[in-house]
Amino acid sequence: MKASFITCADANANAGLVTGFLRLEMPRAAAEKSRPPVHLSIIIDASGSMGGRSIELVRQAAGSLLQWLTRRDYISIVTFSNVARLVVPHVQLTDKPSLLERIKNITADGGTNLSGGLLEGLNDIALNYRQNELHYVILLTDGQANVGVTDPAQLAGITAAFLEKGIHTTTFGFGNGFNEDLLTKLAGSGGGRFAYIDGHEAIQTAFQNEFSALNNVVIQNLAVNFAAAPGVRLTEVFGGYPGDRTETTFNLQLGDGMAEDTRHLLFNLTPEKGAGKLPAVLGSLTCRGLDATASFDPVVCDIKVKKPAKNQPAWKTAEVKQELWLQQCLQVKQRALALADAKDFAAAGALLLEHARRLDAISHSRPELVAEQQNLFAMADKIKAGAYDAGFRKQTVFQASQAMQNQGQYCRNASLEVLSAKFVPGKDEQPAEFAALIKRKLQEANFPYDSAGRVMTALSELVANALKHGCAGRPDGKVEASVTIAETYAQINVCDDGPGFNPEATLKKLRGRGASFEPGSRGLLLAAGICSRLVFSDGGRQVEAVVMKDSGNVKAFAGKAPEGVRLIGKIAVLAISEGIDLHNLKNITERIDRLLDNSYVNLVIDCVDITYVDSAGLSFFIVAMKRVARKGGRLALANLNSYLHNVIQIVALQDVLPIFNTVDEALASMGSAKTFSVDIPDDQNRPN
Repeated sequence: MKASFITCADANANAGLVTGFLRLEMPRAAAEKSRPPVHLSIIIDASGSMGGRSIELVRQAAGSLLQWLTRRDYISIVTFSNVARLVVPHVQLTDKPSLLERIKNITADGGTNLSGGLLEGLNDIALNYRQNELHYVILLTDGQANVGVTDPAQLAGITAAFLEKGIHTTTFGFGNGFNEDLLTKLAGSGGGRFAYIDGHEAIQTAFQNEFSALNNVVIQNLAVNFAAAPGVRLTEVFGGYPGDRTETTFNLQLGDGMAEDTRHLLFNLTPEKGAGKLPAVLGSLTCRGLDATASFDPVVCDIKVKKPAKNQPAWKTAEVKQELWLQQCLQVKQRALALADAKDFAAAGALLLEHARRLDAISHSRPELVAEQQNLFAMADKIKAGAYDAGFRKQTVFQASQAMQNQGQYCRNASLEVLSAKFVPGKDEQPAEFAALIKRKLQEANFPYDSAGRVMTALSELVANALKHGCAGRPDGKVEASVTIAETYAQINVCDDGPGFNPEATLKKLRGRGASFEPGSRGLLLAAGICSRLVFSDGGRQVEAVVMKDSGNVKAFAGKAPEGVRLIGKIAVLAISEGIDLHNLKNITERIDRLLDNSYVNLVIDCVDITYVDSAGLSFFIVAMKRVARKGGRLALANLNSYLHNVIQIVALQDVLPIFNTVDEALASMGSAKTFSVDIPDDQNRPN
């Protein structure tokens, strides 16, 4: 385990505070080493509210749990309604069929004695505790505690107490009737995970996450202790880790560390009243755990917490500010939910927007920060629009808990493939070849259709802009580009050796222009609209763009597919199944010219499979519309995919271009009924 620590005096608005940032990096898993046996108690809510679909989901969940375990593992099953019952005492998992049958026969009736069930399962694991093995309970419920101990703080105290004994608690909430705040608190205090189960697919995802973690434990029972020096006070601790805290100390339980995982911990310190300035040494940190890759030997890291240096490198301050903003997102979401619970939707939305916009003042190049900022914007929009219900609230709490569980994910993704190229003016084949390579890599990385389209568009725009304006006609001009393709994002970096420009002023001018029939000058506006992050530096000569890999269109990013033209009476329907950019514009334009030359002056472009489009491609639509009009015909765009629809809205062309939902609607607008269709001859439909 590797520990690093930074102190920073400039991360907060309060000048008297010093922020400490602890980063713990877990080692790699030992090669070909099997995990220790797991001792697991499945605690099943069998109260009356579990009737119907809920109990079926829970039975499926419990059965799936057994499938993830092996004959080396141990299991017990507890049910609870008015009272708790140990249905299957602690037993080695050698007879799965009989256990599955016991689960199948569980029925729902009575109240919800959650505390009784929780204690029954935890005590069963405690009685069968074995040194250097893994011990967990998983609580499956759809309701709220209404029998026995019901106070959330007391229930969280139970899981925290058993965590100190090495027993972790994970909670799964089913449907929309459970108390997500309680289940999150139980899992957080118990060193486990919380998952929101809203369907069959969510069960498999939750168990995959849970057991992939179990199979990769490298540091067990990770804990961090801090003791402040005389004259120093502890004002705040971030991260939501369970443990004890006073004005001068904290003792936190961080759970188990997974292979190549990172854990982040931030806290604020201030001088004691009347103590004056902070001392040179602010306190001491001790990080402890057991090495699960060897013989469970103790692992200890001691860190002396020192006052920040006067001339501290800027990157250290930036890193602390970034992490502090990310950690504060959890607090902001919790406050926003409380406001929304009180029906103050306007205040909740304003709070989220305020924190989201703070990121714009922080220098960073971390895509996960952009993703979290976008989440805050989306959450604010939904709350202000009145879309606040039980399902939305539970999903928000779940996503917030996942963000804390997955901290450091970007660091694990950062070493993925980086592709780079150099270009010079006049060599159009260079960017075309690089774009083809990136397109293939995005397809291999299973980027969704919409996300991949945005990557290709941004790359085309930024490279074209650098070649045209950065090199400014100089034959010796140089442009360099790189694309990093990671699991959750793509990052594009482009630089040129030109005179530079003012991107802020240029964007302001373009946005003020609005919709226009004039082609050109939309590239920068388009790039700014489709990227999650677009940052220029060095006087406009360098740019970094980030596109997040989101769900978008679930269709994978396809390669080039066969194209065809259908003739519907005297109307031609042209399907384009590739990107439209500066490099293939000539071929597509020639296809339209061949149709016009054959008197097919009414043209419908089927856009559903257009993989990406840059500003030259958008200009193509306008030029084609004018060209068709000069021939006395009409042009229509139909069947736009969500990516293309979004791009057209970004550059305000939705009121300029004739757009229809379907091809049939476009045909109807031209006065045609769909009577017949034929393929045009090969000599008029040559492949590009």
